[in-house]
Amino acid sequence: MLKAPHAALLSMACFSFKVTHKAQPGAYWKTGEDLHAVISKRYNVPMVSVRDALYNAMFDDALLLPLLGLTREQFMKDHIHPKLAGARVYGAGLVAWAIRHLVTKSLLQLQQHQQQHGLAAPVQHYRHHEHTYLNMLSTRRQLLLDLSSLSSSSSSQPVTVGGVVGRLHSRTMTQQQLSTDAAIQQAAALAVALGAVPALPSAVSPAAAQQLDADTFCAAGEELRPFAVGNTGWDWVEEGRHDCRSPGCKKFGYKSVTPGARILFEFNTSSISSRAQLQGKAKLSLVVLFLKQQSYAAEDGSPAVDGMGIVKLQCEEGCSCEPLEVNGENTDRAAELDTVETQVSAHARCVVSVTLLNQTTTGGHKFRINGMAVAAYKG
Repeated sequence: MLKAPHAALLSMACFSFKVTHKAQPGAYWKTGEDLHAVISKRYNVPMVSVRDALYNAMFDDALLLPLLGLTREQFMKDHIHPKLAGARVYGAGLVAWAIRHLVTKSLLQLQQHQQQHGLAAPVQHYRHHEHTYLNMLSTRRQLLLDLSSLSSSSSSQPVTVGGVVGRLHSRTMTQQQLSTDAAIQQAAALAVALGAVPALPSAVSPAAAQQLDADTFCAAGEELRPFAVGNTGWDWVEEGRHDCRSPGCKKFGYKSVTPGARILFEFNTSSISSRAQLQGKAKLSLVVLFLKQQSYAAEDGSPAVDGMGIVKLQCEEGCSCEPLEVNGENTDRAAELDTVETQVSAHARCVVSVTLLNQTTTGGHKFRINGMAVAAYKG
């Protein structure tokens, strides 16, 4: 990481517990977690698997309640987001254990290398005290960890998180204090010399890697509003949860339900490209962030309640781009933000229009635009 070279990374694979009308979990292989695991394994980032911990129990309260002392309704707010009690299980249970386990393992390995090279006193290994937070959890909540696994890219085999997690925690104490700057620098130099810090692997996606060092422009949420330069039929809305008390759960955007409604946005699509890139006609992407939502048919057979509509996006002035038709309908059982993109040319005053069409696949015409961005084209 260029901006945080000494950061320690831990991947928390929190997937969506999607359901069908029979209240069954989605297919294990369709959770999406394996896609995150590919990145974690490639870049040697440990990953905590929520899927492995909860997949078999989440839809069976008879199993979940004895394990956690919580039912599914008490644990999850919806099929994605945990309630406060569920977040505590994620944080104080899975993540806390993973961090302690990995730090202990790393310190022991570092001490072993130092000892072999005469740089440290012999390691003294102690068990964690029994009053740690995890040990204060009830036995039934500790049983959750029997279902959990920690995936490490250094091995294709997951490391099982056992119910005796409190007793597995350990700490190291040495006569030399590793917290001093000198010791840290010495340890880092030793790690490099021993080959413990390998070169960064090549990218999982070479196309996406081309964007890594390029600047981007993004106007999402409240930041989108100032870029609207013409508006007929679109309303500025906030459609977050009624109990939302923080910026993270607010959903600002422009919404319309009226076919023919048209809104114009103006951006400087040349701002993210260097002079050399502009002369070389570097390719850029115009990205639209929008609400993709399932539509529910009304009981009386009338058009769907909040049925999603279709818009046409095209460049009007300054820049040029391939027009797009975007359908807000989600065939999955979810309401989520999605993105579409089209290649756009660089221009200081690029004017883009979004028009709500009369055609629809749901019987409704609702559409919400949450943001727009410009990035290096990866097509």
